Amino acid sequence: MEINLQIDHPFDVLYDPYDYIGLFGGRGGGKSHAIAEFLVIAAMQKRERILCGREIQLSIKDSVKFLLEKKIEKLGVGQYFEITRDTIKCLTTGTVFIFKGLSDQTSESIKSFEGITICWVEEAHMLTQRSLDLLLPTIREDGAKVIFSWNPKLPKDPEVGAPGDPVAKFLLWDGGPKNSITRKVSWRDNKFFPARLNELRLWWKKHDPKRYMHVWEGEEDVRSDAIIFYRWKIANFVAPPGTNFLFGADWGFSQAPTTLVRFWVDMDSRKIYIDHEAYGVGVEVTDTPALFMQVPGALNWRIIADSENPQLISHMRRQGFNIVGAKKGQGSVEVGVKWLQDFDIVVHSRCKNTISELSTYSYKIDKLTDKPTQVIVREHDHIMDALRYGAEDLIRKGDLISRTIKMVAI
Repeated sequence: MEINLQIDHPFDVLYDPYDYIGLFGGRGGGKSHAIAEFLVIAAMQKRERILCGREIQLSIKDSVKFLLEKKIEKLGVGQYFEITRDTIKCLTTGTVFIFKGLSDQTSESIKSFEGITICWVEEAHMLTQRSLDLLLPTIREDGAKVIFSWNPKLPKDPEVGAPGDPVAKFLLWDGGPKNSITRKVSWRDNKFFPARLNELRLWWKKHDPKRYMHVWEGEEDVRSDAIIFYRWKIANFVAPPGTNFLFGADWGFSQAPTTLVRFWVDMDSRKIYIDHEAYGVGVEVTDTPALFMQVPGALNWRIIADSENPQLISHMRRQGFNIVGAKKGQGSVEVGVKWLQDFDIVVHSRCKNTISELSTYSYKIDKLTDKPTQVIVREHDHIMDALRYGAEDLIRKGDLISRTIKMVAI
């Protein structure tokens, strides 16, 4: 069969024999739709082994599988594909689509990617340097193609002159690798750009022009200097024997989540390891014990929780939890945050809500100067609060030491 397509610039590069292709820019550019369409077409031309990866994929719902299914339907080629819960296969060529989270891979497991002929990494700005280093040497077939799509997140690296995301450095540093091409895409390149999105775009441009440049025009995030935690990364790890776990909890109300986080602190290396979380919105009091039991050891270790709800703390004690209220006070949030900032934070890839909050926890922006203040935005902070509560004993110990030194100095 033949399919006649009108392929617009800049997406024509997808059909050219480049080894590495980067498409980045703001919302509404149609990057993902164009790539998904290309992959369906490629799958029907000859036998391919296509990897659709992203940094974190906790379930198949996090993947681009649904988008590919919609493209198959739109192109009217559904009879040529077999679609199961986890896979897509072209019946005429034998092409297979594989959906994986790259942060879950090790140097051994990533060997299963050998033989991949096309790789698409969606939301590539989330890709860590480790994942990039593991992936790239594995895609080695002659004529293999690696496609990255992303919205710039980090500000420009002065040495590279491009956004500081690892994928941007790889593709843009010194012109990028041999036989590669990178193009910036915006809403202007999408001939199907919806009228509703255009209305939203124009509203954003009028009311918040600097955020508009990041969200819609694909510029680096001008507010990233307001992000509180930069020294953190995603990894897979196992707690060593004899680990002294710390547990912190924050209570939800209305649409705010109830959270529990398990972590430990390595004072020698100045690292905090977060390996488990529980997170639930609208959790009833009677369901809170079951939520906490999602975290291994929650019933056996001491939990320090938000003290604003003593009734819930008493309820959890009656359910067998060793739980106490945090000793909050004026400035406790700021003291706790500054203490945490002195550590490198390592987050297990399964803790998706922790990862989300670390990415967005920020200082308020002064409307007059457009610069970050030292006032913390009280949003995206439920895991962050739980982390502070869990580390309270260590934070207070550190605060006591600093006060003692000041007294001696006087």
